[in-house]
Amino acid sequence: MTFGRTVLLASVTSACVLATGVPAPAHPSDGARSARAAVYRQVVGAPLTVATNHSNGAEVPCPEGMFATGGGFTTDGSADRVFQTSSFSTGRGWYVDFRNVSGAPRTVRPTVVCSTAQHRNQNGDREEVARMRAATVFSPRCPEGSTPSGGGFSGSQVFSWLSAPQHDGSWGVQAVNTRYLAGSLAVTVTCSAEPHQELSGDEVVILPGETKDAVIKCPAGQTPSGGGGFVARALLHTIFLSRSFARGDTWVVTGTNTGSDENGLTASAVCAKL
Repeated sequence: MTFGRTVLLASVTSACVLATGVPAPAHPSDGARSARAAVYRQVVGAPLTVATNHSNGAEVPCPEGMFATGGGFTTDGSADRVFQTSSFSTGRGWYVDFRNVSGAPRTVRPTVVCSTAQHRNQNGDREEVARMRAATVFSPRCPEGSTPSGGGFSGSQVFSWLSAPQHDGSWGVQAVNTRYLAGSLAVTVTCSAEPHQELSGDEVVILPGETKDAVIKCPAGQTPSGGGGFVARALLHTIFLSRSFARGDTWVVTGTNTGSDENGLTASAVCAKL
């Protein structure tokens, strides 16, 4: 499930490889696909401690010769009230900014999905987000003959509750500026000529004060190249996204309900053939 534009409104450190896609022969029907399928690799960066009421950021690089298609961050322990304020491809890696408002130090790790296939980033213009205001921002659309493999955003002073692919070949982000400083938001979509499939998981209900994961598993023979999530009742501005990362054949997104009413969170993934 993806959202259309009419319904959307409502330091580099060492890394370790977690999983590697295994090349497989291309099918004759694949047309433009190369003789062998692209390899996808999930990489997790070194730990970074974020003090309470502080922000920090880090980039995790892809191995030589690979391109970043999607990413985010995970945590060592609780993800409660650790929110992503930026999460985007730098081309050869993935950069994430986080803000910790949990009341205790948190340890986070940036993550990236890397591919041997050629990809291209389409970067949108930066738009202002006034203090205590929400914004809906879209990336440019992928060029004809290509499709989103992942996406993300570069933000200032914002917390997001949606980061997901759109049916028109763009990436959409909804975020709110919760601070009394001027903010901004720019959205990027990563595009590929390789076939990809967009999928959404089951909605997970999150009660006030709770932090929960939502997941979506790619079909057999496929792996997540990117992903994100979206909130059921976006106008409430109560569930904000924190962790968002690939784990094997599954995309995981975490949300914390900061409001007084229950709400729902759904994971979104872009899946690619191995």
